[in-house]
Amino acid sequence: MGERIRFAGLRARGVFSNRTSLANAIAGKGLRPGEQPFPPGKLTGPNSRSWDWDDEVVPWLAARPSAPKRTNNFPPKSPGRPPGPAREELRNLKRRVDYLLERVNRLEAKTAKRAESSSDSNAEIAI
Repeated sequence: MGERIRFAGLRARGVFSNRTSLANAIAGKGLRPGEQPFPPGKLTGPNSRSWDWDDEVVPWLAARPSAPKRTNNFPPKSPGRPPGPAREELRNLKRRVDYLLERVNRLEAKTAKRAESSSDSNAEIAI
């Protein structure tokens, strides 16, 4: 029988970083095929659980797969909204484009009016 460690010892040795991960490992949640759940340990007091480092934890660590989980190759996420200053610059550019489009529309309307009035005057001359 080796050294008995509690959760603080597991955290200090980098086995688990929080109690939720420990509870999920004991319950067998998120296991890969062929992987064993973490040993439940022994109740050593009313609210105290401990594990034998050499007989329980080390064999469990040795049996874990050494390769990382395969990830799906999803396309990269869209960049989303730009941060603050760039967002403000983008807003200003949009305002400028809207202003210029409105000016173009006004000039086109003026040009169409002039062309219409000049064609009316040419029609009066022909009569």
